[in-house]
Amino acid sequence: MTPALDRLLVIMARLRDPERGCPWDREQNFATIAPYTIEEAYEVADAIARGDMTALKDELGDLLFQVVFHARMAEEAGRFDFTDVAAAIADKMVRRHPHVFGDAEVRSAAAQTAAWEEHKAKERAAKAAAAGAAASVLDGVALALPALLRAVKIQQRAGRIGFDWPNAPPVIAKLAEEIDELEAELAHDGAADHARIEDEMGDILFAAANLARKLDIDPEAALRRATNKFERRFRRVEAMAAERGIGHDLDALEELWQEAKANEKPRAAAPHPLPASGEREGLARREGEGQTDVRLEPIIDRLPKAFDAIRDGARNEGYRMLDRLAAEWSAGIMRFNRPGEALFAAYIDNRLVGVGGITRDPVVPGALRMRRFYVAKDFRRRGIARQLALSVLDQTRGAGRPIVVNAAAGSEAFWEALGFTSDRQHGHTHMMRVQSK
Repeated sequence: MTPALDRLLVIMARLRDPERGCPWDREQNFATIAPYTIEEAYEVADAIARGDMTALKDELGDLLFQVVFHARMAEEAGRFDFTDVAAAIADKMVRRHPHVFGDAEVRSAAAQTAAWEEHKAKERAAKAAAAGAAASVLDGVALALPALLRAVKIQQRAGRIGFDWPNAPPVIAKLAEEIDELEAELAHDGAADHARIEDEMGDILFAAANLARKLDIDPEAALRRATNKFERRFRRVEAMAAERGIGHDLDALEELWQEAKANEKPRAAAPHPLPASGEREGLARREGEGQTDVRLEPIIDRLPKAFDAIRDGARNEGYRMLDRLAAEWSAGIMRFNRPGEALFAAYIDNRLVGVGGITRDPVVPGALRMRRFYVAKDFRRRGIARQLALSVLDQTRGAGRPIVVNAAAGSEAFWEALGFTSDRQHGHTHMMRVQSK
């Protein structure tokens, strides 16, 4: 092991030392530490979502400490130690990647996913056999997962043997059925059985998670967005209520709520055709930008060699979009390689001066989203951003799909000159409704 990891293991042993250790650390057990482990995992995910690499380093350290903590307690109980944990995961990775560490061949990511699931199924079956139990496709779905996530995983597993709805409409009907059953329980008035009401409420949530799955929506993410939307509107209601001296009058608060909602509604956006290639120079002149000879290249296999330098420039200006791009690319979350997606690099005299791309929008069905646009500070007002944007938009010509963008402060006029109109909802600020050929 590395010196740093050896040092961490020594620190953990000292913290748990019966005579010289920390009283709090000595008192912990697997059950009391488990909530902290879950919390640290969420903080890792939060740092990734914010594109904060400094925080990610710290949070990964906190999560590693949780692993070390559990391993130390197991070692004290004579069950296993950290070396056993590391060896077990190393063996598992080798076993599940025979195309890397053996002679098997896997020709695509989809084939690898199928092979991975097959290996996991065999491992679950072997584990069940060792315990003298019958194997189930539902084996191995952790009980401690967030409830919505676990519901989706259980539904996906059941779908592997054909026990699944074919599409969303029958799930909507099932959801309506569950709501009817809850209403029937509530109709009992004083005789209502709380346990049955809870059961019916659970059925509604389970059906809602299933519907999200059929719509290819992460229910956890959708709920977070809805909660954030409520919070944003409610804070506005609070501010307006304070300004107008409104107390706990529900009717008055409801009026403020409707006003807050109305203020978020976008103006109607008429369809806008994409600017033709021959219009680019005129658009640049209208925006007061000169034109510079720019070489645009698609980014496919890896980020450009000079990416770190341009990312540092963005970071120095307080922009984090390139940090997020690097994190998502490194994690394989976003590679701009699905149909309709593209990512371009802009060069002047072989110097990387800008990047910009387009991906599927995770919220608006069928829409594309302009993402990760940045031009180095010293190269602005030369038409580079416009050439990048138009090259990206050219990828969508004739697709008939709406395109959204979250315009940074001060860039609204830039996007509106390209045909976008204000549309402040679902996490974006502008939308272009593209006309098909």
